Amino acid sequence: MSQSPITLAQFGKRSLLAKDAIASLARLGKLKASQAYYALVIKLSALRAVYHQRGWAWIVPPPDGLDNAFEHVGLLNFVTVRTHYRWDSDIYERIGQAHEAWEPPAHPHDHFRHLYQDLIPHSYRHRKGEYYTPDWLAQHVLAQVRYTGEGRLLDPACGSGVFLVHALQQAQDFTTVVGYDVSPLAVQTARANYVLALGKRLPDVVEIPVYQRDTILSKATSQRFDWVVGNPPWVNWQDLPEGYRQRTRRLWKRYNLFPHVGFDTILGKGKKDLSMLLTCVVMDRYLAAGGHLGFVITQSAFKTTGAGEGFRRFAAGRVLHVDDMTDLRPFGLAQTRPAVLVMRQGASTTYPVPYQRWTGNCHPDDDYATVLQKTSRQAWVAEPVDTHDPTSAWITTPPQTLAALRSIIAPAAYHAHEGVNSGGANGVYWLEVLEQNAEGLVRVRNLVKRTRRRVEEIEAWLEPDWVYPLLRGRDVQRWQATSQSAILLVQDPTTRKGYEPDWLQQNYPLTYAYLQQFEEMLRGRSAFHRYFLPTDPFYSMFGVGAYTFAPYKVVWRYIAHEMTAAAICEEQVIIPDHRLMMVVVDSADEAHYLTACLNSSISRLIVGACTLNTQMSTHILNKFAIPRYDPRQHQTLADLARHASLGAEVDIAIDEQVAALFRLELRDLKSHL
Repeated sequence: MSQSPITLAQFGKRSLLAKDAIASLARLGKLKASQAYYALVIKLSALRAVYHQRGWAWIVPPPDGLDNAFEHVGLLNFVTVRTHYRWDSDIYERIGQAHEAWEPPAHPHDHFRHLYQDLIPHSYRHRKGEYYTPDWLAQHVLAQVRYTGEGRLLDPACGSGVFLVHALQQAQDFTTVVGYDVSPLAVQTARANYVLALGKRLPDVVEIPVYQRDTILSKATSQRFDWVVGNPPWVNWQDLPEGYRQRTRRLWKRYNLFPHVGFDTILGKGKKDLSMLLTCVVMDRYLAAGGHLGFVITQSAFKTTGAGEGFRRFAAGRVLHVDDMTDLRPFGLAQTRPAVLVMRQGASTTYPVPYQRWTGNCHPDDDYATVLQKTSRQAWVAEPVDTHDPTSAWITTPPQTLAALRSIIAPAAYHAHEGVNSGGANGVYWLEVLEQNAEGLVRVRNLVKRTRRRVEEIEAWLEPDWVYPLLRGRDVQRWQATSQSAILLVQDPTTRKGYEPDWLQQNYPLTYAYLQQFEEMLRGRSAFHRYFLPTDPFYSMFGVGAYTFAPYKVVWRYIAHEMTAAAICEEQVIIPDHRLMMVVVDSADEAHYLTACLNSSISRLIVGACTLNTQMSTHILNKFAIPRYDPRQHQTLADLARHASLGAEVDIAIDEQVAALFRLELRDLKSHL
């Protein structure tokens, strides 16, 4: 009886084959067993493809002869992941025989992406910065760099080899299409996809030009490449293994990717992405003069203050074009901000840069033509916010609004601060107030859910003096801010350290006793070791100054889809946490005035043009020239914002007032607000 063709999806984790195979290697642990099973499937698939292409009857090689079988069929360097364990003979035979009915699909694509993502946990792939590229996106990058099939092409972090697969469809000489990856499993996958992509072009004897290599640390080859394309790993500096950080530190410094030092780094300004470093390395050491680079990288390379400053020097080449695909989510469920960067080696960047903004919905499995049909592309432009500093964050906008925005992009008359930062110990300082007794003491329970560190949940009586209402990001909506919890804050705003332990223990013994229960954990905070002395109070926090205790403030959420600002005008001091930005003002009217400016449509236009849409830091005020409050000129805006805080629909009136404040014609901006 003939068998029906099967697909690789039927080898997935829910199949009986996968369950039995992974269970048989349980001694390796779930992850390694899954990787071993995956490696076996792709080896057998590649070998089956060779048999199919050459018209041979399928014979499953014995388990101990599988690795050698590839040399016997002419694939000299195919095996990267060698088998160092013994497969159960029955399970191995079942997997091998399952390939009897499998035929390689005729159209070129990444044959193994779905299987890998199905078998390997998302948490592991996220930690490694692995966002496997949809076929259509690889095709788009090749189109953007205008790959002709001539010259040498490199994917320096090739993963499963999807860029190589599609380059091979145009390459006149397949040996000019080269891939590197540091992961042996990725190299094994890329070689398998390479074999399938070559099809009948596969020579009788061949060395697949895909190699296990760390592109960043390895010495560059003498012969450079005319094209470099790919989707380098998206891994933040702080998430890299310590050993790798030390080995690459000199390169981060060499390419000026460390503009921030000291306390700025703990506040996130020092965060760098490995894709930035790889871009600098390949432009400098791998790309030929006049060669083209096309990379899928994070949009933060263009928008963030600090994190992308060194990268935006573009010392080794000229930026030709950027595609902003944030709205598309091309990696499916991954919460990413992808952009396609196209550069040419050896020239200087001139502004404005063509910047194409994609909108619409597509699926990772859509073909390229379908994606183009389902999406829209707007021709925008990009240039540094500060025209005198080419490393400053980019402003991205339709060309017709650039001049209008330029007229109001300047520092505001206000200065913003980040809220209080516990250094990773929210579970100690964040509290729920349960009751207050006749003596005024408060009974509290610490809030331990969704905290980065495991903290024991306890209840305690505390003196009320250092227990303040806490304002968290989720407590702030547009025009409204309502505290739902409390914070224990025993910080001296003058010394910017905790109050002295002896004094605290003598005058507030309950508070000191509560904190002392967590002393070991609080001293263990990496930020405490870095920025305080061992003799400093162990409960010291970060981001606390006199401004923290001001009664009148304006706050906005750091993480939000649009500017979300609210005025705080309470007699009781309210403490914003580090996910809120705050500005101290002198009166309730001034707070409402500033809130009106920040919540206006013009503000949202600036935020969208100058920042990542979901990351609104203190630097927003460096880009919006809000004047200091003057009751003779700005009282109407203050009154409108006060009405908005009470639920009135006054957005149009506020937009008109803000436009008049900056002498802008609102009708000229309407189509882009």
